[in-house]
Amino acid sequence: IDKDIWMFGDSYFGMYDTSRWPYYMLTWGFTKFLLDARGGESAPEALSDLQNLLATGHRPKYIVWCHGMNGGSDNGDSVNSSWLAATSQMLNLCKQYNITPILATIPSGPSEIHVNLNAWVKASGYRYIDFASAVESESGLYWKGWGTSDALLSGDEVHPSEKGAVVLASQVLQDFAEITNL
Repeated sequence: IDKDIWMFGDSYFGMYDTSRWPYYMLTWGFTKFLLDARGGESAPEALSDLQNLLATGHRPKYIVWCHGMNGGSDNGDSVNSSWLAATSQMLNLCKQYNITPILATIPSGPSEIHVNLNAWVKASGYRYIDFASAVESESGLYWKGWGTSDALLSGDEVHPSEKGAVVLASQVLQDFAEITNL
């Protein structure tokens, strides 16, 4: 809890699974972060976790907010409202406590579309880790290598493959290099 980086995510955040990007952070020796990760967790649930952590009096320098996969796809031409409300509250807490937020784009897949969410993240003016651009194909609906042995998306069509997890971890290093020196 006394780490300078607090990261919030869902099942993509498994630390002991070779098909999850935090596994590679730990393997590569980057361990100075608190990881709040639960499979199926939505942004409103993560917000509650954040509020509970802040109530302890501890304050990180950075909050890395990697939510949006759970809670539904984009809603037509708009961003999922529960994600947007929780993310806005998280950003207000960051402002209140002088914490730097780091957002994340969320890759789309056959069953979840996050084009509007990603456009919102990119237009927000906040720093972000561009997971979507790192793994999505040109169409944005399928991940690079779809249907081949080089596929970045696993057979469940939701989670990364081992190769995809390495790509996602590399994107973290590119877009949030502070993880290597705090």
